[in-house]
Amino acid sequence: MKEKKQQTQGEKALEFVKSLSQKMNANCEFSKAEDDERIDIFIKGENAGALIGYRGDVLDAMQYLANSFVNGEDIPYKRVNLDCENYREKRALILANLAKRLADKAIRTGRKVKIEPMNPAERRIIHSTLQQNTNVTTASEGIDPNRFVIITPKNLKEDNFKFRNERRPFNNERRPFNNEKRSFNKDKQSGGQDNQQQRKTAEPARPAFKTGFGSFLGNNNKK
Repeated sequence: MKEKKQQTQGEKALEFVKSLSQKMNANCEFSKAEDDERIDIFIKGENAGALIGYRGDVLDAMQYLANSFVNGEDIPYKRVNLDCENYREKRALILANLAKRLADKAIRTGRKVKIEPMNPAERRIIHSTLQQNTNVTTASEGIDPNRFVIITPKNLKEDNFKFRNERRPFNNERRPFNNEKRSFNKDKQSGGQDNQQQRKTAEPARPAFKTGFGSFLGNNNKK
């Protein structure tokens, strides 16, 4: 009896990605490349876009699950890289062009430029693209998953170093109420109450309704 051949980590990762794709009703073709350090899985198909998601969020989630499934405590770690319809290369080109354009903007305006939150791999693309640019520096700030990159020009204007969205605190704290500046509202309110009281005292009192129910019906005996 032949012993069953033990699957490699790449084969396990490939089967795992296929099962996820089938549950998402994505009929695609899969291929892999494996070495001692990494596992590359490539996906192609007409409806492969469903596996990419908005800016690669579905693809990143599948890649994270595949890495967790394949790598255990007693086996050597191999990084799983998942790509669909060459999305990674296209996205890297878009981010590189974005980084260059925003760097030019920072130099032209003399202000810092904040880029939207990105995952670590995409932030590395921004940093590496602008590494050779001697007119700007880059730094990551914030906490994942909202960590972002800031491009700072060397000709930074000291009076314009803040972002527009920093005028209001991130925790949405309300500004303290200043009673001194709003004291005129109290004066108007008190003056209005005094005027209303004066009008009430100036108006003559209305006569009390003394006729009875029979007089109201026209049965008054007085002639």
